[in-house]
Amino acid sequence: MANKNRSSPSSATPKLMEVSGFSLMNEDLLRNILSRLPAISFASAATVSKTWNAACCHILSRPKLSSAISLKPLPLVALQEVFDKVMSEPIRPHFAIASVGPGFEIKDVLQFMVEKVRSRTPIIVSSVKGILGRDALSHEFREVKWIDGNIDEVPVNTGIVLTVGFVPGLKVDVIPLLRQRKAPQGSMIDKFVQDIKSYTSSMSGCTSPQAIIMIGDGSVDQKPILEKLDYAMSMETIIVGDERGQFVYRSSDVSRNVGTNKKHSPDAVALVFARDRNKARGNYSYIMHLFIFLKFYEAY
Repeated sequence: MANKNRSSPSSATPKLMEVSGFSLMNEDLLRNILSRLPAISFASAATVSKTWNAACCHILSRPKLSSAISLKPLPLVALQEVFDKVMSEPIRPHFAIASVGPGFEIKDVLQFMVEKVRSRTPIIVSSVKGILGRDALSHEFREVKWIDGNIDEVPVNTGIVLTVGFVPGLKVDVIPLLRQRKAPQGSMIDKFVQDIKSYTSSMSGCTSPQAIIMIGDGSVDQKPILEKLDYAMSMETIIVGDERGQFVYRSSDVSRNVGTNKKHSPDAVALVFARDRNKARGNYSYIMHLFIFLKFYEAY
C-alpha cells in the first residue's frame, strides 16, 4: 500500500527519448536522412520541428527539376510510374508539366495530377508529337515520335514525360488566353498580355517575367499572339513552347480556370516565371538552369 501513490513509468517515455535522440542528432546526419525521403514524406518531416524544417530548407535551397518518361502501354500505369519517380526524392512542386502521346486523355491526366499535388501548384498537360527523357525505371534515355494521322506506325502511343520543378526565388503560375466566342481575337490577346504583366508586376514589381512557356491551340493562329508577346516583353524574357498543341491546365488562381469561365475557350496558355519580390536579391545564375530546361522543352 505504501507504493500506491508512486507513479509508474510513463508509456510516453520511449517516445520522449526518441524525440530527444533525434534532436541531439548530428546536423549532417539529419540532413543525410531527410535527403533520402520521397517528396511526400519530406513535406511531412519539414513540419516536425524548427530544426527539421531548417534542415529541409537547406536541402531544398537550390532549384531542382525532376523528370521521367514512361512508355508503358496502359496510360494509368505509365502515369503512376512517372509520378512515383519524380516524387521519389525531396521536392516541393512549384509547377508540373506533363507531355503525353495520343493514347492519353489529357483531362484524365490533369485530374490525376490535381489529386496528387498541392492545390495551388500550376499544372499544364499537353498532347505532343514526340517525347524524350530518362526512363522512370531503367534510367535509359528514351525517345519516341508519333506520325501525323498514322499512329499505327508507332508501336507505342501511350508515352508520357512528366516534369516537376522547384524554383526558389521565382513565382510560377498558369495564365490562359481565354477567348469569348464572339469577341475579336485582338482584344483577347491584349488582355492576355496585360494579365501576364499584371501577374508579374504583383509578384516582382516589374512587368516582364524571367521566362514563359507557351502552348497554343493548334487550330488557332498563334502568330499574332507571339508577335504581341515579343513586342510587349523585355529582351531578357525567355519565351519558348509549342504553338500546335492540345492542352488542359490548372492555375493557382481559380478564376483563370476554364471550369469557372464556361463562356470562354483557351486559345493558348502561358506558364509564367516571375521573380519573387519577397526574396532577397542574390545570385540568380540558376536562371540559366531554367533556360536550359526551356530550350530542351522547345525541342519538342
